[in-house]
Amino acid sequence: ARAYATNSEGTVYGENRQFTTSCDIIQQFPFTEDFENGGLIPACWTQEQVNNSGISWNFVTGNGSSNPETAHGGAYNACLKDNSSADNKTRLISPPLNLSALINPSLQFWHTQAFWSPDQDELRVFYRTSADSEWILLQAYTQNIASWTMHTLDLPDASETCCIAFEGNAKYGYGICVDDIMVSGTFRTLSVTPSNLMVDAASGNADFTVESNSVWEAFSDQEWCVVTPSGNGNGALVADYEANTGSTQRVAVITVVVPGLEPAQVTLTQQGLQEKVLNLTVLLEGLYQGPGMNKAKNEAGDQFPGEIADQIQVELREAEAPYELTAGPFLVFLDIVGNAQFTLPPEISSDYFIVIKHRNSIETWSSGPVSFSNA
Repeated sequence: ARAYATNSEGTVYGENRQFTTSCDIIQQFPFTEDFENGGLIPACWTQEQVNNSGISWNFVTGNGSSNPETAHGGAYNACLKDNSSADNKTRLISPPLNLSALINPSLQFWHTQAFWSPDQDELRVFYRTSADSEWILLQAYTQNIASWTMHTLDLPDASETCCIAFEGNAKYGYGICVDDIMVSGTFRTLSVTPSNLMVDAASGNADFTVESNSVWEAFSDQEWCVVTPSGNGNGALVADYEANTGSTQRVAVITVVVPGLEPAQVTLTQQGLQEKVLNLTVLLEGLYQGPGMNKAKNEAGDQFPGEIADQIQVELREAEAPYELTAGPFLVFLDIVGNAQFTLPPEISSDYFIVIKHRNSIETWSSGPVSFSNA
């Protein structure tokens, strides 16, 4: 590319500049390459001469003459050949491939390297997990392959930046020819249901359903909620949760991870302790006039408005000696038929004596401890 400027006196051109644009990592599979690019190297493929071999892969029909005469498919294939029987190695390197979302990724390609007595060309297939890592040999082909033959190789390390290299060693045979390359595999899957589980304040456990064809790991962001740490394939993710001793609802976010996929998140929502309503029936002897009670009076008349007869004091005391005060005293209105109702804090959840006090009555205790655990 070069820049230029034009005015009334003409056009002036700048110097030529070359730019190399970065190639995106291949994310879509199956990935195929048939070399149908008009005899040019496909976009984002590169070559690397080993020990300055001085030769390059060409993109021709067959080997350019015979053996083979044609590409495996279409009009073009890749071919490396030389007229020297010494080692002449050059690698044809794929663009980077994100294989992390695939299970059992594999490489399939068509290949021929016909023997031209006494010389035999060779092909070695390598892979690497990143641009900086070492090449790892997948397979070597050192014998006569007289016609187009399909090979399938497993790719053992499903990395996010895998590259594949076809290293030809052109030793004066008919040439190493490669065509119709395909990288494929089964996409990993992951779903977790339901999206939210609602549980009460008591301790317990709950199951989420994981549907996947892969190994997965799970994490909770709350210490009070512990989940199954890992699994393989379909299964249950069990969330064990502690009791919520507060009155506020709380939420644990559970994340399930499969390599190469977006994490799946679900939530477990635990209710807080609910406030408890205590209903009492108390008939005061001094005001009683069956079937209800009179209203308490003072010098101005009724001491309390409406249907309120009087006011009592309520305490909750421990079930065991020395019967210490746990909650209260609560000042509670008592209506003319003896009904009293008031709200207790949610942490009241054991067994207690109920104690009734009134300014003109004898202190009265319940006959035994009353359970508030399920109230």
